[in-house]
Amino acid sequence: MELYRYNSKKEYVNHQLRATHKKRDLVFVREETMVIITQFLQTVFGSRRLSGLCHGVRKGWEVERFSKLLGADIIGTELAPELAKPPHVICWDFHKAKPEWLEAFDFIYCNSLDHSYKPEACVKTWLSCLKPEGFCFVEWTKNHTKLHKCGPRDCFRASFEECRDLLMRCGTLKATLSVPIREDSVLFPIYIYVLQKK
Repeated sequence: MELYRYNSKKEYVNHQLRATHKKRDLVFVREETMVIITQFLQTVFGSRRLSGLCHGVRKGWEVERFSKLLGADIIGTELAPELAKPPHVICWDFHKAKPEWLEAFDFIYCNSLDHSYKPEACVKTWLSCLKPEGFCFVEWTKNHTKLHKCGPRDCFRASFEECRDLLMRCGTLKATLSVPIREDSVLFPIYIYVLQKK
């Protein structure tokens, strides 16, 4: 496991904002991921209207997709203020929780734990925002491993096992979903860890 060390919170924010500006129009979450999470939630909750929180959403693609797929009430967070479009995407640091978020959501989704400077504390904060029966979905791909450089933009790197172990220190691992993706004629999996509060 690797973690980049910043000299200050301001340094972290500046690097993340620069990275976001370069990738502002890119969408890394896959439709297949949204569908498998939707199926999981519908199996557990049926047709009940759900509330969800998605972290690190840039322009909010996953917020829109979950809203359509689930008919759910979704809020997204984004560190870059110019990308936040209230009320559905707000400017917010995903390391913190608003008081009104505590135990408020049926599910949380994030594919950007690699942008956390305190990943364990961050995941614990996310779990604090779940209702007792809620689920936190954390995406892991080959791009989150030590094969890719750890630095001021992508500040956290971990193997599949290291990420799983970190998440298990934070909550209870209920399942690991696998989404097969084909890219440049190569098949590789996206994994989604499914966590609940301990």
